[in-house]
Amino acid sequence: MSQDPATLALPPFRVLQVALRSTTEALATAALQPGSATPAWSEFEWNVARAVATIHGVSALLAKHCDWNGPPRWQSFLRSQVEHGLRREARADALLERIGVLARQAGVGMLALKGAALRPMQIYSAGTRPMADIDLLVRPRDCERAIEALARLGYRETVRNARNVELHDDTVPDRAAFGENVASPLKIEVHTRIFEVLAGTTVDITRRLAPTPLIPGLHGYPDLAACMAHLLLHAAGNMQTNTLRLIQIFDIARLAARMNSGDWARLIGTRDEGRPVWWAYPPLWLAQRYCAASLPAGLMEELRAPCQWLLARRAERYTLTDVSLSNLSIRALPGIEWARTPADVLRFAHSRVMPSRGELAGLPQLVKHQPQFASVPWYSQPHAVRILRWIFTRPPRVQTLSTVCAALASGAGGTPL
Repeated sequence: MSQDPATLALPPFRVLQVALRSTTEALATAALQPGSATPAWSEFEWNVARAVATIHGVSALLAKHCDWNGPPRWQSFLRSQVEHGLRREARADALLERIGVLARQAGVGMLALKGAALRPMQIYSAGTRPMADIDLLVRPRDCERAIEALARLGYRETVRNARNVELHDDTVPDRAAFGENVASPLKIEVHTRIFEVLAGTTVDITRRLAPTPLIPGLHGYPDLAACMAHLLLHAAGNMQTNTLRLIQIFDIARLAARMNSGDWARLIGTRDEGRPVWWAYPPLWLAQRYCAASLPAGLMEELRAPCQWLLARRAERYTLTDVSLSNLSIRALPGIEWARTPADVLRFAHSRVMPSRGELAGLPQLVKHQPQFASVPWYSQPHAVRILRWIFTRPPRVQTLSTVCAALASGAGGTPL
């Protein structure tokens, strides 16, 4: 039996944050270094560990690499995540194949991004890397044709903003399942630009990813350097908003092992409006710290040079918990150290205090397609109330708290197939 998350009596904020930090850092070590002693955790801490493994997308990796002799619920959970991962991966592969066929028929060139592009590289064993959505890059002029083509698969537009167009399969009901679940919907995000706004500075690498006209069909990145540039920029954006996942760090480290000196030279040569890759150092530093990423001698010094001094110093003190969803606190100005100029600071503060109408309008859609978020009163509150809570209280993060509640409420180790 599972308990309703809304009826759970959660521990105080500080107790939960301590548990999140201890389990996050322990799991990060266990995923890379098998053989560590099984922690002497309480039942509550093992449940939080299940939530952390889910948040960071590493449950199946832990099943293969972590040899802890944990309680039966933990062991059952990990086994179920491998089974669900294999089934879900097969669904994603079949969907990508159909997208490729439709793209060719529609005369639209599409670039598979992030997890969808890493799959064919086989840097993970089968079923170990989760993929909650499929990201595609298309030319702006092809966006509407791409959406029309995807509609033939049952996908309909639900959200449109400056970053992407989100599409959901209207033939599959939304299902809020804990952990990786074969029945959970696969979202598609269509992008016409690849960029991150890092504390007021917009970094756009679209031309680097698709420098030439795309031939109709579905393609991967033009080279490993382009893939790494996107992984690092996406990780940088997540670090700034404290939403980084451990699986992203593994992506970076495992791709780094495939790159040669020429690939790294092309990465360093990446520019956005003439500026060097000043944002690459923090995520790559974390990949080196947590995953022992194999990097050429002198690379980190070369990447540190264009990174502003304060950001570099802060990055070298970051833990995974600090910059991920394991950090339970919602901060008023998360990642302010990423701002490059006083003007950036002002733009960033303004964007937090007065978000665009599109950003506010997207919150109801977020809750609609992530119904578990409704259990935490945050997105339903007026923005002015959220600002006051930033200032005077310590509001918990919706994604984190909802996942912890689901882990605590679930009565079995995993979701049966």
